[in-house]
Amino acid sequence: AVATTSWKGRSLLSRINILGTYLVRRRLGQTRAVVDTSKPVEVGRIAVPGAVGERLKVLSLMSTRLPGAAMVWDRAEGTATAVLRFPTGGWHLTDPGTKRARVLAFDELCRNLASLEGVVRLKTHARTLPVPAAALRTGADVDVEPGREVALAEYEELLEDPSMGMVLQRDMLMTITVSKRAVESQVKAAGGGLAGMSEVLASRVQAIAAGLPACGVPVANAVWLGEAELRAAVRLGFDPAATEWIAQHNGALPSDAVLASMVDETLDAL
Repeated sequence: AVATTSWKGRSLLSRINILGTYLVRRRLGQTRAVVDTSKPVEVGRIAVPGAVGERLKVLSLMSTRLPGAAMVWDRAEGTATAVLRFPTGGWHLTDPGTKRARVLAFDELCRNLASLEGVVRLKTHARTLPVPAAALRTGADVDVEPGREVALAEYEELLEDPSMGMVLQRDMLMTITVSKRAVESQVKAAGGGLAGMSEVLASRVQAIAAGLPACGVPVANAVWLGEAELRAAVRLGFDPAATEWIAQHNGALPSDAVLASMVDETLDAL
């Protein structure tokens, strides 16, 4: 019964094993890891100490129409993960009928994605982050309704004022994970290896993009996170206090940035 009982996606026996291993490692002082700055860093590696850093590797995504996109390759599990970011502004000013339509469309999108072959995990994460006010500018190529030109000009001028400082921006991250083992034939048909895996992952991301307009999100506003942005997201996971600093770097960190100088594993987090 213990082996067949499931709790939060894992068998009870597996949970007991994880808990026992964690308590023993904590007792032996093995749950804290520190970055060795003298050790050379492998190209593409997420510089996080301990077991987490050993399992994750960021690779530039190949064979995709979205330049600069990246995936997180989990060598232990054989999974590739892509993260999309899209803004969620204007919700409170939307009429109830449109809100309901968007909610139903988003629900259907998630259901369809979860049913795609090879998709083993689909998660969403809503965020509120400080950004420079100038980042909210609409841009010169935006279509302006007749009669609103003056209002738009005043809005742009207000955002440029230094006194505006930082403002809050809301967005959502959608993470999709595909198992290479489950789509082995498709990976081989796409060229094999990580290049083939990236092509299959790209097809799943394209399925997300196809469903976004019905959710009230223009496809042009959706961004597939690149390596530098994924590094920033990892840094926030270990150091939430770095939010404003990362915002000043446009939400992106270079490959030589320290993501975590020390990591304390916890049973519910790592």
